[in-house]
Amino acid sequence: MRSLVLVKVEDRGSPEDYESVRKMARAILDYLKKKGGTTTMEALTKKFRVQESHILVVVEVLRKSGIVELYYGVES
Repeated sequence: MRSLVLVKVEDRGSPEDYESVRKMARAILDYLKKKGGTTTMEALTKKFRVQESHILVVVEVLRKSGIVELYYGVES
C-alpha cells in the first residue's frame, strides 16, 4: 500500500520519480552525506525537483524517527 506518491512540479528533463516516502528518504539521506550533513530546503527542492510540501513530509518522517534534526530560520 502506498502512503504517498510524489509528483514532479513540472517536467524539467527527466528527473527521478519517487514512488514512496521511503525511497525519497534514502535519497535525501544519501544527499546529506555528500553535502556534509547539512542542507537547505531550497537545495532539496532543486535537487529532487518535487514540491517543497513533499520534501517536508519525508523530512518529518526522518525527524520523527530520530534520524535528522530540523532548524528553522538558520542561515547557512
